[in-house]
Amino acid sequence: PTFELQRPMLGAPPPGPPAAPVDEKRVKKFRELITEVYKEHNPSKLADVDNLLLKYRGREELVYKGICEKYNVEPKLSKKEDGKTTLEKYKQLIGEIYAEHNKEKLGELDELLGKYKGKEKTLYLAVCHKYNIEPKLPGGAQAA
Repeated sequence: PTFELQRPMLGAPPPGPPAAPVDEKRVKKFRELITEVYKEHNPSKLADVDNLLLKYRGREELVYKGICEKYNVEPKLSKKEDGKTTLEKYKQLIGEIYAEHNKEKLGELDELLGKYKGKEKTLYLAVCHKYNIEPKLPGGAQAA
């Protein structure tokens, strides 16, 4: 039998899971911060900021920190942004998955996190596995 390769339609979004709901204020803040770094250190990249934020939707802080590191710039993050507890980060990540795949579970999230106190990463990885999702771990580490 012959196999025909399917070509994606031009202009169609890349296949994959739909992006998580986006906090527009947060995205705007990181757009401004990234633009500031590029203006000073690499103006040719200014046109790429929106594509970069789209590509790494939900991981804007990670992108910003990476850019700061590359150009040896001290990140301008409020303590609130940087000081998010591990629990809050995992709650957000798990909440995004449940919002997409199992809305009924959203109401049980606090109770579930209580049961897994200190083992939030284990819970998150289990939820990712259950819904066949690539984990995005806080701190930028990718699961092996």
